[in-house]
Amino acid sequence: MNPATVSVVIATYNYGAYIGEAIQSVLEQSYTGFELHIIDDGSTDDTQQIVSEFLSDARVRYHRTTNRGQSAAKNLGIALSTAPFVAFLDGDDLWLPDKLERQIPLFLNKPEIGVVYSARQVMDPVGRAMSVPQRPLYRGNVLNEIFRRNCVCFSSAVVRREVFERAGGFNEALPMAIDYELWLRIAKHYQFDFVNDPLVLYRTGHANISSAPGKRLEIVRQIIESFLQDEENQVRIAPRVRSFTLAEYWHDVGIVFMVEGRRRQAFAAFINALKYYPGLKMAWRGILTCLCPTWIRENILRLVGREDWTQKVSWGKVGM
Repeated sequence: MNPATVSVVIATYNYGAYIGEAIQSVLEQSYTGFELHIIDDGSTDDTQQIVSEFLSDARVRYHRTTNRGQSAAKNLGIALSTAPFVAFLDGDDLWLPDKLERQIPLFLNKPEIGVVYSARQVMDPVGRAMSVPQRPLYRGNVLNEIFRRNCVCFSSAVVRREVFERAGGFNEALPMAIDYELWLRIAKHYQFDFVNDPLVLYRTGHANISSAPGKRLEIVRQIIESFLQDEENQVRIAPRVRSFTLAEYWHDVGIVFMVEGRRRQAFAAFINALKYYPGLKMAWRGILTCLCPTWIRENILRLVGREDWTQKVSWGKVGM
């Protein structure tokens, strides 16, 4: 058997309902030079039984561990990989058949490129396509863009393996937003590229960590503050980008507070947003919303055809 060019890593925990489809989407790749490492992070459902049905394929390797968290599971997958490129797939997402075939050539003769990703198609828990605006994608030196908001769909990412030797792996102290933190470290040293077509079916809306926006935002704040403690990083991030990012962060915190009915805390968060970027229209709208009596807000919502003030925070499922 020829050595694999791509090591595919699926780190999963209790995704028995989806893992079979995810594995099948890898095995159906038109690009066949891969090995597949499935890291079962101590699942208590039928994940092991489902994966066992695929082990007759010599490219598939199953590794079961005690539950240590997604960062440790993904790092184990990287450590077990043998190929010059590592591709990631979450156990609830799917690849389209030509994904690797279209991404791998973008690395050739370009050692400066460390990550190649793609657009995505969002789907609901049962696999139905959802109409969600596509986020902007960026190539080249993307540190400032990544700092402002994670633009890389995790399940679309292919990473040059040597990148981990220079930038390190996933931060095992973080419970979430681990890809955002990793991309920041990688973007300091390598360029990014992308395929501007959806090569990943990204599942959302089921019980996963993306359902805890308040906790996620707190982790994002910790990542931003830690990143900016390094003087070199401060120089690399443009002042306007830094201010706008922090303003957006506090706006998103305000939205979470509004959804939870905590208007006083929301008002304070929107004020914080304006301290960083006085021209942030979203924050001004948030303040006006906080000041409006309930009956005025309800009439406004009725006029615009909305049921509540819930808005998707900018940081969403950062693994996006």
